[in-house]
Amino acid sequence: MMAARQRTSIASHGSSADWWIDTRMISPMRLVLAAAALLIIYIDPSQPDRLVGLTYSLLIGYTVYSAVVLLLSLIAPRRLPLGVLHWIDMIWYVALIAASSGTSSIFFLFFFFPILVASFRWGFASGLRTTIVSAILFITVGYLTAPEPNFELNRFLLRAVTLLVLGYMISHWGGSEIRLKHRLRLLKDVTNLSNPRFGISRTISLGLEALRSFYNARACILIYRAPNRAIELMRVDRGKSDPPLPKPINRELADLFLSPPTNVAVNYRKHSSNVRVYELESGETRTELLPNAAALANALGASNFVSIPVTYRGQFTGRLYVVDGQLRIDEAEVEFVLQSIQHVIPLLDNIGLLDRLASEAAAQERKKLARDIHDTVIQPYVGLQLGLMAIRQKLIGENSSAFNEVSELCEVANHEVRQLRTYLDELKAQEARYGVLFPAVRRFAEKYSVATGIAVEIFGEENLQLNDRLAAQVFQMIAEALSNVRRHSTAHRAEVEITCDATDLILNIRNENSNGAPPASFRPRSIAERADALGGTATINIDEANRTVVAIRIPL
Repeated sequence: MMAARQRTSIASHGSSADWWIDTRMISPMRLVLAAAALLIIYIDPSQPDRLVGLTYSLLIGYTVYSAVVLLLSLIAPRRLPLGVLHWIDMIWYVALIAASSGTSSIFFLFFFFPILVASFRWGFASGLRTTIVSAILFITVGYLTAPEPNFELNRFLLRAVTLLVLGYMISHWGGSEIRLKHRLRLLKDVTNLSNPRFGISRTISLGLEALRSFYNARACILIYRAPNRAIELMRVDRGKSDPPLPKPINRELADLFLSPPTNVAVNYRKHSSNVRVYELESGETRTELLPNAAALANALGASNFVSIPVTYRGQFTGRLYVVDGQLRIDEAEVEFVLQSIQHVIPLLDNIGLLDRLASEAAAQERKKLARDIHDTVIQPYVGLQLGLMAIRQKLIGENSSAFNEVSELCEVANHEVRQLRTYLDELKAQEARYGVLFPAVRRFAEKYSVATGIAVEIFGEENLQLNDRLAAQVFQMIAEALSNVRRHSTAHRAEVEITCDATDLILNIRNENSNGAPPASFRPRSIAERADALGGTATINIDEANRTVVAIRIPL
């Protein structure tokens, strides 16, 4: 499920709105730059001093090109090839330098425009790449096209060095800004992942997936001490959609995973016993021998990994492993990961408290319901059972057809009493169970089909992990939807689909329409109210096969 929460959702370059606002800012500035250059050389024509006609033609062409890009950014922004526009700009600038004064050309300053765009839109690597290409083109083309009698070596060298130095600084600052935005977005996403209905384990797994996606890692693993003092492991892997559950691990494996010193983060690279160590208290980074490094890598199935200690209220509780990812040991990255962990821990506390309160309230309600059923349902059933048995005894010596009928009634009463007692035993169980929804829906569908003659097909994610409290709400919505099929249609078949995507639990209950006619418009009030209470939605629509579909989405 969580594989859909990909790196692009967390480490994207801002929201879609921010992206296109940025694009519409760059396009006017490109046009202003081109038009201003054309106006300036018209006012003061000291440059260009050769190939004047060609230079003016190129500058006019660049101005028209900039106007076209601006127009497209306003009317059809998604058609713009954003990844290549700054390279196209660079080609224009090289042509202008070649046509004017070579290394002494006033158009040299234009190169900082694509460097700024690449750095602040795509980060350090893109900005540095643009800087190096700009410097190479300027040095090569400018030198080859410079007028020999007036060639100024000092200006040529100083401009090349200035382009490299300032380009590198711009790239660094642009990359830093993008990293900070990514980190803020990750912290925001991690905060939004918490949902008391899904418990602590699911919140941890979603947080692990967010970190794995952010660092483009193959896996993210948390080894921690559970409240029952057992050592548990939770792992999320790239490409796996099923939500992970905590798994207890044996003592030997736990000792191996927790073997690095509790006050350091370590970075292991392939084929080396030496690891880079970052000491949390002093901030010192060094290289040292870690005897268990190779064994840890084998246990993780990793060519490289980063391990960071996890603390809770000042006490060491486990370690986080980022496997085969882009996380590197330095003060900024380690502190950010630690900050992310500390950001989640209070949420886990709140979820745990809410979960305990809900469990206790549910347990009390179950006990009350069990007492009420025992006093108001089972006791009269037992009385009915005893009465039927007494009548049956009187009929034993008589040759009456009523004897068989009374015997059948006795069996029905016995069966119902057993069912009720089993139900009471289940009510008294206080723990929140998982994976109960699909079996419960399947049992209900079988009884529903027998009672109504409407065949019901159940399909979807059978191993869906929902606790019993949420599953009960979902079950009631499915039961109500199937009840509406019986009351409001003449369908002979129905389907119940239970799936999840990256963010929602999805229920689709479909049924045939009589004579192919669409049903009258209606809104199932009880289903809609339950969905609203869970923060979701319930809608009615018609699919491609002309079937009525009750579509329910519950946010995870």
